[in-house]
Order: sequence, then C-alpha cells, then structure tokens
Amino acid sequence: MTNLPEVVWRFTVTLPLPASTSLIWMALPLAMLNNTPLVTVKVSVCVDSFAGPAAMPVAILPGAKHFTKRWPEERWVELHDRLTSAGHPLLYASLESERAALPKLAARVAATPTARWCSEPLAILAAVLSKACAAVSSDSGLMHLAAARGLPVVALFGSTAPELGFAPAGEGHMVICRHERCQPCTLHGREKCPLGHFRCMVEITAEQVGAAVDTLVAAARL
Repeated sequence: MTNLPEVVWRFTVTLPLPASTSLIWMALPLAMLNNTPLVTVKVSVCVDSFAGPAAMPVAILPGAKHFTKRWPEERWVELHDRLTSAGHPLLYASLESERAALPKLAARVAATPTARWCSEPLAILAAVLSKACAAVSSDSGLMHLAAARGLPVVALFGSTAPELGFAPAGEGHMVICRHERCQPCTLHGREKCPLGHFRCMVEITAEQVGAAVDTLVAAARL
C-alpha cells in the first residue's frame, strides 16, 4: 500500500451516500475521502480547536460563482448573529477570494470565539464538512459536496430554482426559494438582476433561514 500514489490510498468509501443524481456523482470522489494523518490535522485545526470533539458546528457556505446566486452579505451577518446567539458553533467554508469579497462577515467571524473560516483545498473541505451537523448554502458546488457528505442542507436559491435539477440530492434538506414570477431567470446565474430588484434573494430573511437551521439541527440530534 505504501508504494501506491497518495491519491489512491486517500479515497476509500467511509459513509453511505444519498441517492445518486448527475450532480451527486460529480461530488462522489471527494465524498469518499478517508481520514489520513494530514486530513485529520487539518480537520482538527478547522473544527476541534474551537468547537471541541463533542460540539458539531453548523457549516456556513456563503460563496457562489454568480452574483444572482449569492445571498447579500448583510443577510449572512444577520444569520451569523442569530445562530451564535442561539449557541451554534459555526464553521465557514469557501474560497479565499469569496472570503475576501465578504469583509464585514469575515470580520464578524474573526471576532466570534465559536466561529472559524476554513479556506482549505477542496479535498480538505470535504473532510471538514463531515464534522458538521448541518449546512447553510447558496446554490453552489459546496452545497452538493455537503449533501454528498450526508449533511442536511438549508439551500438558498436566487435566480435559479430547484426545479431545474440543482437541489441538494438526498433526503432531509430544506430548500428556500421564493418562486418569484420572474424566477428562475437563468440556468446557471447572472452578474446582476435583469429587473433590478433582486427580490428572489434580498427578501429571504435571516430569521427564515435561522428557523430552518434550528429545525435541521434539532432533527440531527434525535
């Protein structure tokens, strides 16, 4: 075994996966990541150092490639305050460029002892997500990765819609989509709202998302 390339011995099935869809198979290799010494250390740095082994954080995945898939930063800040006030440890995961694009949220996370922001490579994020009890995500690749890792996901849809086939695969998720008359306006996202109001995202409230998180976390603890 030690003579095999590192990538070979890292990828071993370790948990049951949801029913397959075309998107879930894209995330399958990362969902099959096993614990190795390097991965274990990275997971410990991202999770155990602030939450402790017994406290499973809520994963927050705020990034998305296209503007119209992104919940506004002020809503993420409001959700952060609500969840931390409720006692939830929070684990943020994104690209470093996505964290840099959310300076107010990043500052709030840095000032919160029970929150961390992890921008490790994707394979590490796959292992880190397995330590969470639930996730909140934009319609993004990390949303599908979280679902592939077996997490119940609160999925936020803006200019796209779950009916297009992009909802998180499996059971136990909660999709929040306002289904505006103009929604969906695109298959993959836009760089601005074509009508200028962006109601599909701005009118999703932190209270609504927080209540969904509470429901999923309570179910995960049964």
